[in-house]
Amino acid sequence: MNQKKDFKINSISFLLLVFLVLFPKGGFKIANIPITWGYLLLVFISGIAFLGLLKEGLKKISKKRFYTFLLIVPFQAMSIICLIFNGWTQIGFTLSFVISLILIPFFFIIVLGSYMDRIELKFIFNLLRHIIFIISIYGIILFFYRSISGSFLEIPFLTVNIDDLGLLDEKHIDRGGVFKLISTYNNGNIYGNCVLMFLPLYSLLETSRTKMLLVKVSLFLTLARTIWIGLFLYEVMSSFLFNLKYARSNNSKNFSLENLKTFFKTFVVLIIFVAGVSFSLSLFNADISFIFDPKLGGREDQLMSLINMSFLPYKSFDTIAEIVYLSILNQFGILGLFLFILEMTSPLIINSRKFSSVFSGNYYKQACAFGMILYLVISGADGAILYIPVMAIYWFLASLYLYDFNNLSLINSPSLDMKS
Repeated sequence: MNQKKDFKINSISFLLLVFLVLFPKGGFKIANIPITWGYLLLVFISGIAFLGLLKEGLKKISKKRFYTFLLIVPFQAMSIICLIFNGWTQIGFTLSFVISLILIPFFFIIVLGSYMDRIELKFIFNLLRHIIFIISIYGIILFFYRSISGSFLEIPFLTVNIDDLGLLDEKHIDRGGVFKLISTYNNGNIYGNCVLMFLPLYSLLETSRTKMLLVKVSLFLTLARTIWIGLFLYEVMSSFLFNLKYARSNNSKNFSLENLKTFFKTFVVLIIFVAGVSFSLSLFNADISFIFDPKLGGREDQLMSLINMSFLPYKSFDTIAEIVYLSILNQFGILGLFLFILEMTSPLIINSRKFSSVFSGNYYKQACAFGMILYLVISGADGAILYIPVMAIYWFLASLYLYDFNNLSLINSPSLDMKS
């Protein structure tokens, strides 16, 4: 009986990851609102899981998930009240907001929470490792194919929404005649945000340096300043703060020598990083001013939120723009910004002890936390928070981070051989 349940959970997990991570844009549109297979599956599976939850009772929900949800509720309650009393201006963005910041956290933390605590990590992590590499390689191939042929490879209903067929050139991905790497995400910033969130976990799962390098190259070729900044932060943080690679081996006792090696490796990586940025800029005839653009890539008007801010929300909901925190401040006021940050950091707050030490044994938990923190940082520049599948991936990582499995040593446990 347990084997049948495990098979069902693994099969459902496989479908969700394939259509949320591998083919996130596949689907169609209704009234110009994208309906994707991944989100349809998520709603359908969550509906069935919710019925099961009602039948089994809340006892199946771990305390960590329940307390996390308690920290999520205040912003969600404020959002619903604001929508009811202040209204909205655009139904598409409003629906995306409700799905991304109200429904998806509830789905992953509570409704699917008890099921995620029973998933087979070996299966999920191996699947993720393959999917991330596939979308990176496909993105690189598509990048050069577009440059050579002048058109995109498109598979309707799968790599592109059927209503966007032939329209990828219009999705703000043109950098002076060179088009951003978009992979199956149809947008360089969305692809970059999602892969950056997975990057710490991927670095823990993937032992091939060549594959790791190709994934990073794909991030470079997004030609997006925010993603470059995120990749730079990843290199620095992974070397000096989280040091996941060192935690992986955990053999050397000569910490001073190890720290010296880490410093040297980081220095070399940063030189390569600068060279990569220079090469990327040369692709579309730009210079260093592109990175230090005083107009923030056309986002300078969002700074007005700092001048016109209020404590409580008073206006109709419009959208959440690129600079997420300023946009939340503009839409929901100072109180709303505080509650939003509380929602987004709730898993980290509740489960904070799990990443307080890199050498605690739960290495994958640090990797999940690292990915979430990376996203929270780059959201100060471009979070793409209302776009599929950014929040689905963020809360998937959050749910993994809350995984109820005591003293799991991912790297050293023989029961979780990641290469088998």
